[in-house]
Amino acid sequence: MGLCVFLAWPTLGAQVRQNPSPMVDTTRPHPRIEPPIADGQREDLSVGTLFVSGNFGGNETVPVIVNFHHEFWLGEHYVSQLMPDAALVMVPLGAGSKVYNDAFADPVTFSSMINDIELALGWVSGGETKVGKILLSSFSAGYGAARAIL
Repeated sequence: MGLCVFLAWPTLGAQVRQNPSPMVDTTRPHPRIEPPIADGQREDLSVGTLFVSGNFGGNETVPVIVNFHHEFWLGEHYVSQLMPDAALVMVPLGAGSKVYNDAFADPVTFSSMINDIELALGWVSGGETKVGKILLSSFSAGYGAARAIL
């Protein structure tokens, strides 16, 4: 009896052969889209880059979208298509939310940025333009700036 158990023991742990799966795994190509280039004007600020679309009317009060940590083309494309009377400021500071948090830890930084935006909007529109509503938008590490500003 002991000999039978000893001889059968090596096969106890062996895997049972499985039938092949009827599922077929196929993939389709997922190429990157070519970034669209939005028609508009870009101005470098002390922090970030201002973009106004080619359809920008230069109203007296302009809504401003401040975006942290996105690709320029993405924000520019959507603002030019969906909010042509708004101004966009893209702020790419690098990797890690600490970089963004530290840059805006002092409230004076954001206030100065708004002043820079108003000066640039006045230059672009050829008149006095004030910043209206401000929308903060961020992705990933950019939340560090939004958190510090709020």
